Amino acid sequence: HMSSADGFDGTGDAPWKPDDPTAPRNAFGRTKLAGEAAIRDAGGPHVILRTSWVFSAHGDNFLTAVLRQSRQQEPLEFDIEDISAPTPGFDLARACLISAERLLEDRTLSGTYHYQGAPCVSRVDFAREILDQAGIDRDVVEKRHKRPESIPARNGRLDCTRADTDLGMRQPDWRRGISFILDDLGLLKRT
Repeated sequence: HMSSADGFDGTGDAPWKPDDPTAPRNAFGRTKLAGEAAIRDAGGPHVILRTSWVFSAHGDNFLTAVLRQSRQQEPLEFDIEDISAPTPGFDLARACLISAERLLEDRTLSGTYHYQGAPCVSRVDFAREILDQAGIDRDVVEKRHKRPESIPARNGRLDCTRADTDLGMRQPDWRRGISFILDDLGLLKRT
């Protein structure tokens, strides 16, 4: 079952562990946690994978949005305070297969795991990396969104140690994922 870092409240700067208390700040996070609860309540062996910032060559995601916005005249603006780790969709698909195989081998591995790319980064630096690899010269502006004091900067860092230790799933380098995708789209800058 796929879930999200949005189940946490986004405070602090330490990576969230699978057993940390959840406190979603929005409907998306609440519905993801409801899905997790339904899986657990079903009573069978399961793997719940929490992830963040999934991107791919297709669909509406951060990478495709940055490429689309780069065709406009205005500079791209992103919140410098939102920190997480982008996760290539194809690596997440492979993680699903690995976790299913491991669960078939050992049902005691049933539980909640975190899986995201590495290293952690701001959306600003994520956008800059996409543009750099595509050879697009476009300004990316660091912005701090006005937030009520009750809503801190968004920490989407996940501690993926358990997925690595128990399931053998190492965090992929999201920068390499960008290269594969841009190459597939014929947009990778050749040096």
